[in-house]
This record gives sequence, structure tokens and C-alpha cells, in this order.
Amino acid sequence: MGRCPSSQSERREGGPSALLATAVEERQTTHRGGGGDLEAERVVDFGVGLDPARRQSRPEPVSAGWRGVRRSPALRADEVRAEEGWPWEEEVSQAVQWLVSRCPCTPDLCCQTIIQYVEDGVAREFSGRFFRDRRERRLGGLASQEPGAIIELFNSVLHFLASVVSSEQLCGLSWPVTEFAEAGGSWLLPHLHWNAPEHLAWLKQAVLGFQLPQMDLPPAGAPWLPVCSMVTQYASQIPSCRQTQPVLQCQVQNLLGRAYSRWKSKRPFPGQGAGPSVAEIPWDDIIALCVHHKLRDWTPPRLPIASEALSKDGQICVYFFKKHLKNYDVPLSWEQARMQTQKELQLSQEWQLLISSSLCVRLHFLDFYVQGGNHTG
Repeated sequence: MGRCPSSQSERREGGPSALLATAVEERQTTHRGGGGDLEAERVVDFGVGLDPARRQSRPEPVSAGWRGVRRSPALRADEVRAEEGWPWEEEVSQAVQWLVSRCPCTPDLCCQTIIQYVEDGVAREFSGRFFRDRRERRLGGLASQEPGAIIELFNSVLHFLASVVSSEQLCGLSWPVTEFAEAGGSWLLPHLHWNAPEHLAWLKQAVLGFQLPQMDLPPAGAPWLPVCSMVTQYASQIPSCRQTQPVLQCQVQNLLGRAYSRWKSKRPFPGQGAGPSVAEIPWDDIIALCVHHKLRDWTPPRLPIASEALSKDGQICVYFFKKHLKNYDVPLSWEQARMQTQKELQLSQEWQLLISSSLCVRLHFLDFYVQGGNHTG
């Protein structure tokens, strides 16, 4: 059996171990110095040697090593890392941890489409107050609430909603990161210009576009036909296009027709051109129809200044602080209207009590008279 040569003797004699050691030393020296002759490393390639025959018969490496060094497929990636080390890996990890620890919190913003935002705001601040007042007045036998107070309540809600989505506090937010912004925005991330002053000003005007025109209550003795013409003309201002105008006009005319039928049922022979009084017109139902139509038939006054504001399906997202929605103040005109409702209800109850008491007294005297007449007879 031949003696196994030692490493030192093989290095002196130029054996395979010497070639392998030389290749590893040259590779390490090149990587430590950040440079070196890569061509030399490609020639002395991990124990293959300088024999041209062996170099031609060896398999071609499947990929280049770290920093462009070609390596044998037999050398795994974990072996290269263990051999060479990654001195910058810990520094990168520390840098990422530093960034995460100083990353600002995501703003506490809510996101809705502009239609959803307006509908929710109207339902929260307008609908409850309006329908409660209408129910109380009808149960008390009172006439409809004045249209001017209803319209001012509705418009004040829209003015408040417009101020929330265009708040100056939104302009001070530097968010999101530009690379993460997406066109159209979403509930996760807004578009790039979502809080630009020009875009917020456009949003304010868009929300105010839901407002209703003002209406003054006609005089108490106004004739029926001119009042009907005034109501029809008012309703014609609500639709955003001519295609939807006949729908609202038909609904308003049906309301006026039912009011006239109720009035006529109590007067078999009405005079020419006569009709219900101003107090008998269902103003609250007319305004409710206009509000419903406005919410369903709304178009923005013009396209957004920022083209990124439009999503793929044509929706416009708004962003706001939820806590700001708690700052709505009811207008003075509505508070006065509510006080008037309570006063009229109290007077109505007192009047009904007086009538009931008077009727009881009359019945008592009638019964006493009947009993006295029978006793006399």
C-alpha cells in the first residue's frame, strides 16, 4: 500500500491539495481586498488545476459566484457565506430596525366615496331630526314644518361635511409615501394629491353641490294655482340633467294632487280655481322628495383638478378625521323651528283638553236637564 502524502509535501510537489489551497487563498485574498484579478480566479478554479484536458471535461458552472466569481455547482451558497462572511448584514438589520422605530404612525383617517360620505352624513345629522319633527307634528295634528327651516338644516349639514373633507389639518399630512400612492385612492392608501389645497378646494365645492336652493313660504292667503306653479318651478331646479327632471316633476305633482283630493273631499262644491291653503300643502314631503332625488341624481360640477382622484370605476374617494364629524352644530333657524313645534303641540293639547272639558260640561248639563224633566213629569 502506498503512503498517503502529507499536505506539506503535496504543496511542495504540486499535488491536488496544493492546487486547491492555492485557489482558496487567491479567492479569499481577492474578496478581502475588494478587487483582484478575476481572470486568475477563473483559471485556478477550486482544484481543477491548469490541465487543459481536465478543464474541458469539467461541467460548466450554472451561475456566477458572489461579486462575479464563477464557482462550481458543488459549492453551495451557504458554504460561500460561511467561508467569506457578510460583514454588512448586521448593519442593514440595524438600519431597518432604526427606520421601523422612527416610522410615523398611520394617520387616523377614514375613507369613503364622496356619495357614501354625503349619504351617511345626511342620515346622521339631517334625517333623524327631520323625521322626528315631522312625526311629532303629524301626531299632534299640526301643519307641515316651514320649508325654509328644513332646507336650511339640510344645507347646513352639507356645509359642515364640506368643511370636514377640506380641513386645513389634512394639508399638513405628509402621507403616504410617494411610491405607495395609487391612482384613484382606496381605503388603504390615497392617491398622490389627495390633500393638495387645490384638490381639497374642489372637494368642498363638490360636496356643496348637493345643497338645495332656498324656498320662502308663500303668504297664507296665496291662491292654489300660483302656489302649485311655484312648487313645480322649484322642483325643476333640483335635477342635474333634463333626462331625470320628469321623474321628480311627476312625484311632486302626485303629492299636490293628493293634497287637493283630501281638500276636495271635505268640500263637495269647490269654487273655480280654489284649492288647499298654504298650510295644507305637504311641504315636508316635497322637500323630502327633493333631498332624495338630489342624493341619487348628483354629478360633480366639473372634473377633479387632480386626474389621480378618479378611480377606475369613476368613483371619488374622500379622506377625513372621524373625530371631526362630532363637531356639527344645528343652525339657529332649526332650533327656533323646533321650539315653535313644541309650543304649537302644547297649545294643541291645551285646546283639545279645553274642548274635552267643555264637552263633558255640556253632557253633564244635558243629562241633568233630561233627568229633571223626567222627574217633573
